[in-house]
Amino acid sequence: MSARLIALGLGSTIKEIRWMTDEEMEKEGWGARNRSGNGVVLEMVGGGKIYASRDDEGNGPGALFGETAGGKSIYVAPDGSPPETKDGRCKNK
Repeated sequence: MSARLIALGLGSTIKEIRWMTDEEMEKEGWGARNRSGNGVVLEMVGGGKIYASRDDEGNGPGALFGETAGGKSIYVAPDGSPPETKDGRCKNK
């Protein structure tokens, strides 16, 4: 297990699932108006955050997929539409 994951605290509880903010996108070097859209954030009760990258080098935001205990495929996304750019287009399109 990585040191970063351990730093969040084993057994951490997810407080919120939301889209990354422009500030978070900029902090990762992905640009606030990234062509591949905003990533999804799993924000923990203690303030830690987990989000996906499109690859293991961190070259852009990614999507989170998974599987239920019953084997059903799932896509992890916040409620509501993806954030919009200044011109009104969805960043994820």
